[in-house]
Amino acid sequence: MESPDHLPMVQQKEPQYLVSKIAVNESNDSSIVETAWVHNRLLFDGDSFRELAIKMERWFDVQIKFESTEVANYRLRGAFEDETIGEALKALQQIANFKFTVRDKTVTIAK
Repeated sequence: MESPDHLPMVQQKEPQYLVSKIAVNESNDSSIVETAWVHNRLLFDGDSFRELAIKMERWFDVQIKFESTEVANYRLRGAFEDETIGEALKALQQIANFKFTVRDKTVTIAK
């Protein structure tokens, strides 16, 4: 694709997210999730948001606090690879109803 001055245009790659709600009684193969770090991916498959938060704390070097037990108990599935903490949380907001704030290295998640 060329711009009006006939210079090539650079197209930026849009971030792609894969997050979804899960059914309660789904069976999972945990070996894929357990070895994902080898490929520099944070995978979660049926984790509660609180369980995911523990993984995200290590992955993004932040501290995550919940102001809502309901939100902390959401069950989530997805994968993150190159996202920032803000991008990851915004992707999760596509499937889960919550608000968040990030101050320094502390993330607060609320209903």
